Amino acid sequence: MRIRQQGRWSRLLLLLAGMVLVFVPLTGWTASLRDLAAELLPALDQPNPPGEVLFAEDFSTGNLDGWKADAGWTIVDRPEGGGKCAQVVSAEDHEDLVLEKQLPVAPGHPIAVCWKARFVAGGDPLYLRVDFFDADGVTGKPSAHQTTSPQGGAWTDNALLVSDWFPDYTRAITIHFHHAPNVNTTSLLSDIRVVDLAPAVAAAVKAATQRYVDTARGLKAAAAKLTKTPAAKSWRQLVTDRADGLVRELTGASKLCSARVS
Repeated sequence: MRIRQQGRWSRLLLLLAGMVLVFVPLTGWTASLRDLAAELLPALDQPNPPGEVLFAEDFSTGNLDGWKADAGWTIVDRPEGGGKCAQVVSAEDHEDLVLEKQLPVAPGHPIAVCWKARFVAGGDPLYLRVDFFDADGVTGKPSAHQTTSPQGGAWTDNALLVSDWFPDYTRAITIHFHHAPNVNTTSLLSDIRVVDLAPAVAAAVKAATQRYVDTARGLKAAAAKLTKTPAAKSWRQLVTDRADGLVRELTGASKLCSARVS
């Protein structure tokens, strides 16, 4: 009898452990959509990258059409061959490369800019600047934000969640690369993309939610198989009620997330 009771309670403890595995990770759902988007940044330079591409430029056309370019910017062959890239030679003033068109962005969406850069000579990095515009195409305050571009003697992949910089009025952006004045540096630039990560975040949330839902339903099924004793009956009812409630909460949270990033 004692052996059977020990086996029964062992199964109950295992079931309890399973419930903890389901419920405790739910605290992680307090993470913001921004944090989920940041986790996707390393995948942007991989095959089949996540997100919706809003703009892409690899300079394969051999010209700077679509850009406002100062005299220090030219198109050159990639050092390793296989295409073109933009080259900038620093001067006494900023050497600017500014995207002419404004790119519409949806409020609340995580927006990333990714690009590749490398030095030819010198060691002062390029700057990436993002300018902000309202729905009428007018800039406000703050009007822009910029940061340096990590780079070395070989191509360096960069990816930033630039939506972190957006003031509330932002409905469109432009991107802008430049060197600081008098830095005696020549740099190469290529593979620029502006990416809306909202669709990828929604897909990741949906997939993770389904895993939790499947686990909750599995626990409910396991509870139904417990030995029919008074103690097991109350425990089985507790697990069933909690699992059903969890499925409803997760389904609702997934729909809410989809609505936020649609």
